[in-house]
Amino acid sequence: EALLFHLRRADHRHSFSVFWLPIYLSRALQDSRLNLLLKLAPFAAHVVLQAASLVALKDDIDKCALAQTLLFVAANKVCTAQYFLWWLPLLLVVVDDWRLILRPLRNWVLSCGLWLVVAYGLEFRGLPV
Repeated sequence: EALLFHLRRADHRHSFSVFWLPIYLSRALQDSRLNLLLKLAPFAAHVVLQAASLVALKDDIDKCALAQTLLFVAANKVCTAQYFLWWLPLLLVVVDDWRLILRPLRNWVLSCGLWLVVAYGLEFRGLPV
């Protein structure tokens, strides 16, 4: 039942998903073909990405687990901030030299914070952001 829920879920608010804008814009159109496409495209992306990472990393279980989780989160129709907590612990296992990822990690945290400030203005303050 939980998996079926995610097939039909289309939350355009507070979402980091690459699908958030098409989902948001489609709500005004009420086009059944577009809505069907927006339900199937993320599912198809999941299947392709999961299969590709499984084949590419089948010999390294740590990297495969990280890739599977990261790709699941990245290709989801709805991706809120707490979803990132799913793959961050796996990063601890995979990364050998933290100095290589400190700057990208810092930039990622800052960009998430910026996005959430804008989302707060939209959702809680009703600002036209």
